[in-house]
Amino acid sequence: SGTVNLRSYVVINQQWLVDQLSKIIRDPITHNDSFSERIKSAGLSCDYHNLHTNALITHDLIEFLWNDEMVEFLVDLMRETMLLSDWGFGDGVEKTYLIPSLISGEKQVIPKRIKTSCRFDFSEFSLPTGVFQRLVCLCVNQSSRKPSVNRSPSLFEFSCCIWLGPSRHDCFWLENDSRFITAHVENDNLASECFSLVQSCLRKIKYDVMGNDFSWTTSFSTPSSPGVFKTPEETAETDYNPWILATVGPVHETEGQNESDLEKVLGEFLNQL
Repeated sequence: SGTVNLRSYVVINQQWLVDQLSKIIRDPITHNDSFSERIKSAGLSCDYHNLHTNALITHDLIEFLWNDEMVEFLVDLMRETMLLSDWGFGDGVEKTYLIPSLISGEKQVIPKRIKTSCRFDFSEFSLPTGVFQRLVCLCVNQSSRKPSVNRSPSLFEFSCCIWLGPSRHDCFWLENDSRFITAHVENDNLASECFSLVQSCLRKIKYDVMGNDFSWTTSFSTPSSPGVFKTPEETAETDYNPWILATVGPVHETEGQNESDLEKVLGEFLNQL
């Protein structure tokens, strides 16, 4: 749903919009930044380094790069199109945002002890560039809204680890390759919440950005059959499956909510973006 800022303006100069966004989403080496000296003079060198090292940008740097022009509108636009996420971790002294398309670093190795996985398979259709980054953007936003979460996500270009609770085991991993996005949990009690979150976020990406041709199938690897992915029907017949319990009714209490409450909260969260 659009914000007041977005509904109040019509952009008639598309090139201006592209130029503004490309001041943030850019490769500083390829583009040989012409304003690096100005950034240094403004005392924002550390902020700029953090942007291209950790994909985190401060509000001060945003105002500088956009010459304090239409800042709230552009931030809302990037948030609405899932190119930016509020970063609600750390001391909160300075307002900071995550730019998921700038996340870099080698793929994180999923611990071998993880036996419970869910695979979203796009091989029959396609997995366009930018989908995984938008998914990370939405999941990070949800994690930052949970009062019980006290750990910031570990983010890499093709994988991440995001917390949903206070324990070091209350997290899930996401992996991306050319055909699949795979979610892993160590704590089986989080599987239903993780599945609901990822599925809801993918649906938002489909309807808000990608369109109806963006589709996927889902399969599961359970503790009794690690590494072997089966359809929901197959696992229902042979295995205990903590993932698909999310689709058939309450599984566990999550901060006092049953499953229908969780779906309602996720829906409200996604509608606010």
